[in-house]
Amino acid sequence: MHEIDSKGSRYALASLGLAASLVMLLASMAANWRYGASLARSEIDGYVYSSASAASDVLMAASPFFFFAALRNRHMIQALAAALIWAATTMFALQAAISQASVNRLDAVSVRTVAANT
Repeated sequence: MHEIDSKGSRYALASLGLAASLVMLLASMAANWRYGASLARSEIDGYVYSSASAASDVLMAASPFFFFAALRNRHMIQALAAALIWAATTMFALQAAISQASVNRLDAVSVRTVAANT
């Protein structure tokens, strides 16, 4: 691959990567917010579950940094904890994504059924 020699190009590419990462994190937080709200039975439960769901995305994004910092400092228990947190939050995000996809598919099927009946 080609190496980027100018500092301006490196800065621009790093800024673009950071912006793309933040947009993806915000989109994931919004999707998990909606998923958390769908689990609630009351309005206050919706805020609690939604906040926890969005916070899990922040933990998922931050835990690799803690993992590698702990490895660099040879703190194996902290590295294990960061890896476990990353695994748990990743599984939660995967389960939320599968749930959102199945709800969207169920909505599409029900709309087609109503249209076919009319």
